[in-house]
Amino acid sequence: MGYFWKNGLKPPILFLKQSNLFVPRQTKPSQISFVRKLLGISVTLLLFVNVLHAAYLGIVASIEGRQTRDEQVLLNPPLSETQHKQLKHAVHNLVNACTVFVQKLPTDYVLYAGGSHQGHELNYSIDQSGDVATEFTVKINIPNQPVVLALGAYDASVWRIYKTANTDLVGVLVSGYESQKVIGLDPKIPLLTATYEEKSPCGYFYIGDGRILDQADKTLNAILGKSPQLYYQAADGQIVFGEPFEISEFPSSREIIGEVNAPLAGQLGINALIEAGALRPATVRDLNDYYEATGLVNTKKRINGLVSKTSVDLIKSYVVLKSITIPAGLFGKNAVIFIVAKGVLYPLGNPGHSTIYDMNSLSCAGVWCER
Repeated sequence: MGYFWKNGLKPPILFLKQSNLFVPRQTKPSQISFVRKLLGISVTLLLFVNVLHAAYLGIVASIEGRQTRDEQVLLNPPLSETQHKQLKHAVHNLVNACTVFVQKLPTDYVLYAGGSHQGHELNYSIDQSGDVATEFTVKINIPNQPVVLALGAYDASVWRIYKTANTDLVGVLVSGYESQKVIGLDPKIPLLTATYEEKSPCGYFYIGDGRILDQADKTLNAILGKSPQLYYQAADGQIVFGEPFEISEFPSSREIIGEVNAPLAGQLGINALIEAGALRPATVRDLNDYYEATGLVNTKKRINGLVSKTSVDLIKSYVVLKSITIPAGLFGKNAVIFIVAKGVLYPLGNPGHSTIYDMNSLSCAGVWCER
């Protein structure tokens, strides 16, 4: 303060906020400019120091990262060429079966497709759907070009493949909603089975009309990258690609695909179980025993129903005497009534539209239970 009085100056007594600085009210403009320059230099120096510090940290991190990577290489050496091939093969097999199939095909093949909702009905089943399997006979006579067949059916089906000697069949893709099996194909020819029931990663298709055919075309394009040159609709399980030709008779498909021990389907299966002593035709007494044990005979509705339907029930009613697997295909007009005798295990398999009266639990399962 003495300095100001000595030089005849008035000391500053009031400060105003200006540009985030407290500047004396009576301070000269040159002094303000000097303060601002000093502040700018300080900020610049601070930014420069921060940049140097960040660069230092980056260099340190790079050195540490390189050391870590070097340690990882020592702990996990790179795969050998053999190990790499094995890993690649395993990944393909586990993740994308359709990609593996496509890689086995030549690039210049011609694609033909054929099938239907179902083929010629067989007398046995090839899966646990409870449906009777169907069969397709496929003949191919297209010489002088590599051919891939795309075969599709909705129902569980067996495909018999026959080809002429001069037909170069280089691959077969078989698909459907239910299980599909191929017989008569050279093991060297690539085969891909893609069905809905097996949750195939390739999707599935079958041959039909309208939108069904459009969807099949989209699926085949997704798998193979092309549409078939021609689509063939099967007639009673018969498909001929190219010119017709004669074929020799082969053993039944049931023997070829190893289903000899599978139960016969429909009424043939019922007859086989009767011959084996596992079933016997039911009597009026068998039905009345169940109705009386369950109390159903005490209702007027059931009394009237029993009188009117007893003869109908007896036509396709059977007493289960031993543990059985229900034959496939017991749907619609093929449905029957099973009466499980006391002390006999409940039947295995898919009853279809059939009804099961159980004398052990006095339970009822099937379409006749509410009638």
